Amino acid sequence: MGELFMKDFKEGGSHPSIRRILLQLCVCSTFFYMLLFSVSSLCFGAFQFYRLQDLLWAAFGPTDDVENEDVKTASLIVICSTFLICALHWPYFIYRRFWDFALTVWVQYVALGCLLRLQLVLWWPWWISNVSVLLCSIVIAESILFVSRRRSESRVESRS
Repeated sequence: MGELFMKDFKEGGSHPSIRRILLQLCVCSTFFYMLLFSVSSLCFGAFQFYRLQDLLWAAFGPTDDVENEDVKTASLIVICSTFLICALHWPYFIYRRFWDFALTVWVQYVALGCLLRLQLVLWWPWWISNVSVLLCSIVIAESILFVSRRRSESRVESRS
């Protein structure tokens, strides 16, 4: 499976196939949501939430009627840790355009959250942390990809 992800990177192809892009997006989305609910479950236990609804709002952002500050704190912890962990793991199977995959998964995440609560999150610290952690994860992952591309190019040049 690793060869499927690395083919375009090794050959230096300009455009990966649609099939490969969709496969990578599916893997990214699956990894993101598995990690999101894992971290949400940890926060669910750590903050000792008693309602399953609090787990959902911790994962997808609090609603306006949430008076519990722990749900809001857990929501910030969940999204920040999820995106930062993804930034460290996705470069193992995405070799180009990390920003595109991160932005696509983020838009899916916000759209799914809006569908679940039937409204936008109106709590501005949630939006600020979302956008800032998204940008931070893109910078981290693109830096990792840059270093790995340089290292790969130097190995190819040294063999020649």
